[in-house]
Amino acid sequence: MNIEEYSNSGIKNYKQLCKKICDVLTSNIEKHAGLHLHNIQCRAKYPESLLKRLEESNDAQSKNIEDLRNDLAGCRVIFYYNSDINNFINSDIVNNNFNVHWNKSKVHGP
Repeated sequence: MNIEEYSNSGIKNYKQLCKKICDVLTSNIEKHAGLHLHNIQCRAKYPESLLKRLEESNDAQSKNIEDLRNDLAGCRVIFYYNSDINNFINSDIVNNNFNVHWNKSKVHGP
């Protein structure tokens, strides 16, 4: 997919993906005793921001931007307590529901 395809239809697909991921995470976290979920934020990258990043790396004309950028969509899970972060990471919620490329993922602590 190139930047034009992303702008026209790709972003819609990534927004739908984000919504589905949020639903799966929310449902599973609510079932897990001891996790105090505050909020889940998700977003698909804005086409303007994506184009800027692609131009910075001279990839604006690429036909496979989804292979070049790892951040076309993202979710942030926010808990009330710092201890919930480790409990969430140590739970099987993510591994049981998603195929994660951990070497390309960011996990932020408190």
